[in-house]
Amino acid sequence: MTEEPIYRSVTVSLRGGTITPDDITRISENTFYTGKPTWREPYVPEEKKNVPKVREPKEATDDPVCKMEITKKRDVTQVTFVLNAVYEYTKMEDETYLYLTLTRPFQKYERILVIDAGHGGFDPGTSGGGVKESTVNLKVVRYLKEMLDQRKDIRVYYTRLDDTNPDLSTRVEFANSLHADILLSIHCNACDYAPARGVEVMYSSLMEPEDNISSHELARRCLWKVSGQTGIPVRGCIDRHMNLHLMKYCSMPSALVEFGYMSNKNDLAVMLSEEGQRACARGMFRVIEEYYNDM
Repeated sequence: MTEEPIYRSVTVSLRGGTITPDDITRISENTFYTGKPTWREPYVPEEKKNVPKVREPKEATDDPVCKMEITKKRDVTQVTFVLNAVYEYTKMEDETYLYLTLTRPFQKYERILVIDAGHGGFDPGTSGGGVKESTVNLKVVRYLKEMLDQRKDIRVYYTRLDDTNPDLSTRVEFANSLHADILLSIHCNACDYAPARGVEVMYSSLMEPEDNISSHELARRCLWKVSGQTGIPVRGCIDRHMNLHLMKYCSMPSALVEFGYMSNKNDLAVMLSEEGQRACARGMFRVIEEYYNDM
């Protein structure tokens, strides 16, 4: 079984035999579904095409499967399900059947965190020293993952852990569907003015929940922790709720960390080193620790 949570899909590989849609039963509450799903993509007006969709069941009895594809190669049959939300999966089987139980993450975990490595795939972002921003972003996230893997009390989801490029609306929809506590996104900066340098953090001034940390406070902590760990100077926090997609549409406190300026030789030397990348990850990890300690 392989999962792609950000695309709400799971693929099950079965050996031997032939499977048709009628062999698969979906159960939601007391409602049974068989055969091909009848779900249709909702109509979206042109002016709202860039607004992240809400991918959640409207009723508890909704068919959880939007699309289903069955392919067979030799004696292996693959069944791919595209679901109506992000789910966690529990697999059981007996001599006759394979069972998948779907659970919404917020019903299973008390702490949910989303980590985003900016850009990726066909969108490399900026660059410096012959290195793409997307590569640096991903390395920092992988080092951060090493630390977060030790925290069994936090369920962490990643928008990407390879050189792919989920679009911005997909990333936002993913975090919103998870009902995540916070989202942290890692990027690198650049400009035409070579002396410009420093850690910057973007946030939305509109995201100030009554019972949680504000995006501004989250950004401020990221700013000082990343600067303190890497030695790259503080440049400041910037409110980007109007024109930065993640900040505009995320429904949870979020911060977009600009690690430093790839157009500045001093920042770049830190950003391209493993020591610097690990330091940036360590700073973000300290922010996460503080956040959950304060909750």
